[in-house]
Amino acid sequence: GPRGARFRTRQVLYSKGYLVSLQKKVENDLLVSPPKGIQIASIGVDVVKNRLTIGVVSPTPAAIGYLSTAYGPAVDVVSQEMAKPASCPSRSSCVPPAKGGLEIHLAPVNNIENICSSAYSARTQAGQVVLVTAGHCAGSHNRAIFNGPASNNVRIGTIAASTIYGNEVSSGDVPTDAAYATLVPGMTGSNLVYLGPDSYGTVVGYPGYGGTGNPHVGDIVCKTGSTTRLTCGQITSTDNLITEFEKSPYFSYTVHNTTRTSIPVDGGDSGSTVFGYAQDVYHVILYGVTASMINSQAFFSPVGDVDAEIGRAHV
Repeated sequence: GPRGARFRTRQVLYSKGYLVSLQKKVENDLLVSPPKGIQIASIGVDVVKNRLTIGVVSPTPAAIGYLSTAYGPAVDVVSQEMAKPASCPSRSSCVPPAKGGLEIHLAPVNNIENICSSAYSARTQAGQVVLVTAGHCAGSHNRAIFNGPASNNVRIGTIAASTIYGNEVSSGDVPTDAAYATLVPGMTGSNLVYLGPDSYGTVVGYPGYGGTGNPHVGDIVCKTGSTTRLTCGQITSTDNLITEFEKSPYFSYTVHNTTRTSIPVDGGDSGSTVFGYAQDVYHVILYGVTASMINSQAFFSPVGDVDAEIGRAHV
């Protein structure tokens, strides 16, 4: 290490790799289908204790015994209260932390202030926490986004990447319709989506994570967005191509592998969270980002395609 640096070594019972592997197993078991009477507040590796800590709301002796028996001595079950976000009276006044389903406004250009919705927090490949929305909502890189009208000056972050803008050509194909904004200092990400005033859904999985598979034609899915708010419908087809046209500057693009639904949507819902319910209405499975609409019905880009371009969903 650097000259003058002090460090010490100690032998531990469990490797970090083992604890991380155990954490994934516990998350897959408990977050999607938690045992009756056990409310999980957090799951994380405590490197100081060399244990996997499971935070449980008001744990009973039976709950502690169950978890200790199920996962062995590497688990430390502790009492912990659920984290409570700041007051959230509406979609346009609901940060921090950043979350899905919010009304977001882009900084005005030529006195035009685009309105879209946020989808979810994610981590980039470099580990940076960002907020995801639709790519066509981005406008351009380095454009500020706000929770509610820009005049309210509640800034969330700055657009840093988009699968659409940056590809302004006469025609082009894109794998998914997504963008992300880096967060301003003091703004944090979360695994929450807005459902109503001071009401949230906690993301507990998505296809390939949390024991969740891909949704199928006929499955019920919902979206939470800034205009039509919380609406639901069915998946009607998968692997669709959609072609969109932008006016200023003019260019067209075709998005691959979108999923068509009967979810009602309208302008401003672009970028909104598409999800399914897990064990109750307050635990959700993340499915994607609202990308387009035909006859006021939503198409979405699957979260797996968004992850491949942007980074892992932050759950």
